[in-house]
Amino acid sequence: MKKIIALLLSLMMLLGMAAFAEEELDPALVCCISNIVIEATTNGETTAMNLEGLETYLSLDTSDGLALVAQAFNGDDSLLLALAKVVGTQMHFSIEGMDKTYVADVPNLQGQDTAGLGESIRPMLPALLDLQLPMIDVGSLPKLDLVPVVSMVGAQTEGDITTFSVPSEIIDALLDQILEALKGTETSVPGMEQALAMLEQLRASGMSVALSGQVVNAADKQTTTLDIYPVTNGQTAESAVMTLTLTSAEDDLTLAVDVNNGAQVMNVAQLQIQTEAATKSLVGTLDIAGMMKFDLALFQEGGLQKAALTLESNMDASFALTLAYGKDGGQDMMDLSFAAGEDAAFEIVTHSAAGSDGAVQGTMEVSAAGNGSSFHVTADFEKFLGSLDLGGYELPAETAPIEEIQSAENSEALQTALAPVIEYFNQVMVNAAA
Repeated sequence: MKKIIALLLSLMMLLGMAAFAEEELDPALVCCISNIVIEATTNGETTAMNLEGLETYLSLDTSDGLALVAQAFNGDDSLLLALAKVVGTQMHFSIEGMDKTYVADVPNLQGQDTAGLGESIRPMLPALLDLQLPMIDVGSLPKLDLVPVVSMVGAQTEGDITTFSVPSEIIDALLDQILEALKGTETSVPGMEQALAMLEQLRASGMSVALSGQVVNAADKQTTTLDIYPVTNGQTAESAVMTLTLTSAEDDLTLAVDVNNGAQVMNVAQLQIQTEAATKSLVGTLDIAGMMKFDLALFQEGGLQKAALTLESNMDASFALTLAYGKDGGQDMMDLSFAAGEDAAFEIVTHSAAGSDGAVQGTMEVSAAGNGSSFHVTADFEKFLGSLDLGGYELPAETAPIEEIQSAENSEALQTALAPVIEYFNQVMVNAAA
């Protein structure tokens, strides 16, 4: 009798654990945006639009395979239901109201078994809900020592100077080994077929290169110079056509590329990277012939991780991309901004926090400007795990290539499917004008 009771208790515990596990593994990650207010300014006149009643949802659903679902509601009225689903190695897409499913091949899925893709991703949804961008703890950049590397090719050292050379025969043998090792990967690696063709043409042309250089050691830095000589049909040129100079010190690395065109030596590129462990910062600069300059900065400030990328060019307008994220006043904050030239600008700022039920709630603010116009959007958003109610909607059985959606017939069907959304926004514009 005791064994029977123990068996029943064990069975109840197993059923309870299974029910708990099933409850925890919600099939969908849902993001809802609501309370949307838009202010648009054109020619100095501002129009405010309150999208009252509008709720938009974007969901990653694993209940039946893997699908991305977009929905829009005006109160209880459905305005839009769009579904994109992975089927085999293709993406199937349609909108409720259309009678066809549009199909596109996904090259990255070729040769992959996607039958259990949804089940494999479902346990990852809680981590995706709580996903936070990592803080980047930049350490100290060490001083490099390339003497052991160049010693592998028969270098000679006298005092603090190490000299080395690599004849073209060794370069050619290395290229042949690379070609042999990469054969058979043309179809599996994007761009590999073109790269192999270029290497084979280079080998067939009778052209090659020879290398020579030196490493100069000092207490605080090491300078490595590499000269590249062209070789044609076994004849090595007297002068180097390119020189690479690498200077390495603690927290400071510089690489310069100089080209000799016969008349003069020109610096065509210079890269410098500097770090500071105390402030967890990194600053990188790439200067291309004085015509284009990239600057990258990573640092932490006020508990936030910050990154800034800028481009200055003599030919086109400069641009700047900045990102800041981390804890701000007890909430998770993210600020992403982009500026191009003097007029075009874009910025999105979010603040969010997780509630007691595990759902993440927050606010977002989007601003953009360009060509004399601007708009500003504020909204609330919520991210949570749950299940979707598609009202029994399924992708239509009839399929067509995605390119056919541009045909006159299918374009008209698309406009009909989007009619509720279009009608809603038309009414919003009328109300705003009034």
